[in-house]
Amino acid sequence: MLIGGIRLAIIASKTETGWESISLRWQYASLGLLGLGHTPIDTLEPSAQADILLGEVERVMRENPETAELCIGGAVVLDSPGTRFMSNHLKQAGFAPFPALTVDYDAVAAASLQFEVKCRARCLALAQRATELDPTDVRWWRIRALLQFGEDVKPRNGAWIEVLDDCADHDPDNALYDYLAAQQFWAEGADHDLLYDDEWPEGKRRLIVKDAELFRQGIDRFERGQMKPYLAAGEHALEAVAHFLSLSQVSKADQAEQAEIATSRTVIGRPFSLIIGLREWQVVRADHARQAGDTSQQVALLRQNFRLFDQAIVPSETLALDTHILFDDLRHISYKTIVDVARENPASINPAELGVLTTKAKTLRTESKLIRRAFKKLESERNQRQKQGIFPRILAAVALASAVYLVMFAGVIALVGRLLKPQEAPRVRFGWSRHIIAWILGCGGTFVVVGMAPAQVISLEVQKFVIAAMVWGIALVIVGLAAWQVFRVLRRRKFQFSLLSLFAVMTGLAILCSMWPVIASVFSVLEAHPSERWLCAKGSSGIDAESLRIAMGVNKATWFWALLQWLLHYGPYAGLAVSLVLVAVWFAWRSSRKNAEGFFKYWTRDIRRRWQPLLTCVGTSAFIAAVCWLTVYVWTAPETVRATEDSFQYKMQYCRAPKQRWDAVQAARSELAACPEEMNWIREQVESEFDNLEP
Repeated sequence: MLIGGIRLAIIASKTETGWESISLRWQYASLGLLGLGHTPIDTLEPSAQADILLGEVERVMRENPETAELCIGGAVVLDSPGTRFMSNHLKQAGFAPFPALTVDYDAVAAASLQFEVKCRARCLALAQRATELDPTDVRWWRIRALLQFGEDVKPRNGAWIEVLDDCADHDPDNALYDYLAAQQFWAEGADHDLLYDDEWPEGKRRLIVKDAELFRQGIDRFERGQMKPYLAAGEHALEAVAHFLSLSQVSKADQAEQAEIATSRTVIGRPFSLIIGLREWQVVRADHARQAGDTSQQVALLRQNFRLFDQAIVPSETLALDTHILFDDLRHISYKTIVDVARENPASINPAELGVLTTKAKTLRTESKLIRRAFKKLESERNQRQKQGIFPRILAAVALASAVYLVMFAGVIALVGRLLKPQEAPRVRFGWSRHIIAWILGCGGTFVVVGMAPAQVISLEVQKFVIAAMVWGIALVIVGLAAWQVFRVLRRRKFQFSLLSLFAVMTGLAILCSMWPVIASVFSVLEAHPSERWLCAKGSSGIDAESLRIAMGVNKATWFWALLQWLLHYGPYAGLAVSLVLVAVWFAWRSSRKNAEGFFKYWTRDIRRRWQPLLTCVGTSAFIAAVCWLTVYVWTAPETVRATEDSFQYKMQYCRAPKQRWDAVQAARSELAACPEEMNWIREQVESEFDNLEP
């Protein structure tokens, strides 16, 4: 155990999250039983999150030199609450017999509003201060522009348009600021809905202009943005978030809490919401033109959507990669709409221009599929690495919990034994071989029942046979006991007739006669519903057993699957209890035999003197078992430390070094593009999608 502990300490000291990971797991295993373990910030209610994060922002800003990077990091942290608190706001939806739980979004919105009210002013002030400290870095202007709007895409600042114009002056080639203004002007000046009637059975979008001047300003801003070379959201500013969190006291190891805070702020997804919102408004305007019979205007507006997507994929940032993947289908829908218009009204678009659009659409569709395959390739490699160490991680968690529980149990037993204070306790020899046998039987028995059986290492036919044998065994035991009682009565009376002997014989016969219907009933149920007679395989975290098995690449009826089922059915903890019970019963039986007294008679007399050795034996067995489990833990915990570190670094990479993520995807893309079989498969898919779209 000492060597394993030294190895664990060396590995933990070489990682960023190692010691904190070990500390948190010890807290969960011990204090977690009392509800005193660490609580991740984003699981708290938004109001509590705001109080903690505001305090942390003030502490970090006070204790470190004021820089633009630090200010923008604090601003992003205060943008919105973490989302895991939503599990506290579930409500029942539907009615019996199909009830379901869903998120109470009204309650979530009300709770999130409290965070917004508390943090809005400080968030905007920090973003402004960042641009004042370093006005030449466009990253700060981009993130400041996005922070002008909250989760509901409503302005946080009454002077939002002036801020956007100021941002555009410092980043003139970026369409971001004009598009943000266009979206806001359209939201304030118009509305739209979907109507169905006889003329438009598939539904039509109705444009409702409430303020013509604001709506026109939105169009002007959108068209101005269309003239810019690219749409960049400034994701590189998220490096500032990582820098800020590195100076904070927010946990790194607890479910990668820092990574959750860094990547769960809604400002991260606001560029995607912007693209979706603008595309939706353009579709509404195009439908309005179609309803007015102006197909040329309809095509022109849809063509502007192509320009919007093209601008978003220009920058060398992951926004471009995500746009390729997330909005590929939306772009394809716009292309199909133009093809449909060309079929109905060939004069609405020049055939040569349509051919150019088709070629470009195929190229972008191919590129999108290639990037998606690259993402899947990288994710598959990561999942493979995670699966390789899953068993040691599970075993480490079980070993630590078992060791802690056994130590606490041994402590309680020792305390009770101390309180008994016998003057002279009887000595009963109970060698270590018996302890080992009891633990093997206890843990091994639970492994057979809740491990091998659910995993079908023991076939269903064998399980059925065992159940049948158990039924017959119980029946024979009952019959044997009845016959033994009859024999004792008859022997005591020397076979002389009496009412008592007659009653004993009749009772035995009644038991014998009643057993067969019971046995027949059990066997009929077993034959009709065999699957209800044994333990079924169990899943985890809401994933059913079969999906979990397939995802992990584990075959049925294997020892590894049996081990996982043993762990998922809490077999180790059942094994602890069963083993300790076996030790206690075995010791009690030997003690009563040594003193030539009946079992119950021996253990119900002179309790303080006789129970103290029993408690000592059980407590000692628990303590030695705890040492064994702790040894298992120190040898398996390094894999948990590595997995925690890998998860943390993977999630934080997007913030710390987004360019590395871009480079990794591009490298995987290039590797796939160099494979002729892969490219031919992708091109065949694309061509098949476009075969039926020729005008």
